Amino acid sequence: MKFRHLATSNIRGNWRQYTAFFFSSVFSVMIFFLYAQFILHPDVVGGGKLQAANYVKQGMVACEYIIVIFSFFFVLYSLSAFLKSRSKEFGLLSLFGMTNGQIRRMVLTETMVIAALATTVGIGLGLLFSKLFLLALREIFKGAR
Repeated sequence: MKFRHLATSNIRGNWRQYTAFFFSSVFSVMIFFLYAQFILHPDVVGGGKLQAANYVKQGMVACEYIIVIFSFFFVLYSLSAFLKSRSKEFGLLSLFGMTNGQIRRMVLTETMVIAALATTVGIGLGLLFSKLFLLALREIFKGAR
């Protein structure tokens, strides 16, 4: 059995435990995508219809940094909770002869699969909600004029 097969079967077998980690990663990617899309919007970059576009862009970039820092700790916390819930499984695997390095490699493979899926789903949801997000921001800035 290869590590990829073991990792994917572990994901299928532990899908309930992976949901918190998966959804926290999806949420982080989606929020980052929405803010990045607004920062790169032509009215913000070129200063088109938006008054004080440079200040708005600087504020949104600051929000992006806050989102990255918050997301890092949020995903790290959900991953640590996930790994603690699987401690008995890791003990059993080590009894079967897996080394700590092999267990780390298996967890890394599982995490990379979940991260790739979460990135894809997060960008997809970001695209889905981007129009709503931009319309809401337009109404907010229209009221600020």
